[in-house]
Amino acid sequence: MALMTKARAGTIARGDFAGEVIRVEFEAMKSTRDLLRQVKLSKKEIGKSHYYHYFFDMPEDFERYLSFERGLFPPDHSALREYELYYDRLRKSEEKEPNKHLQPTPR
Repeated sequence: MALMTKARAGTIARGDFAGEVIRVEFEAMKSTRDLLRQVKLSKKEIGKSHYYHYFFDMPEDFERYLSFERGLFPPDHSALREYELYYDRLRKSEEKEPNKHLQPTPR
């Protein structure tokens, strides 16, 4: 069952949802970094990039990545906090219109 479906249904806890979304992002970040390693950028191009070092400075280990990620943003704007708030919105949308996400979309 997809994470958003679980969140809407309340079958995953708020913190678990946020953590799993970040884990998916972490894996995508590693894949992007691995792809970037194949691109031969000049020092000038690297210097112009705001994000280059973000990819290459990130830890390989997920738990260390969580600490790394927390250091990038103010506490009230962390990814974990944002995904917890998103979970709350998903839960509220389910309460207002139960099972709407299960209904077929009109053609």
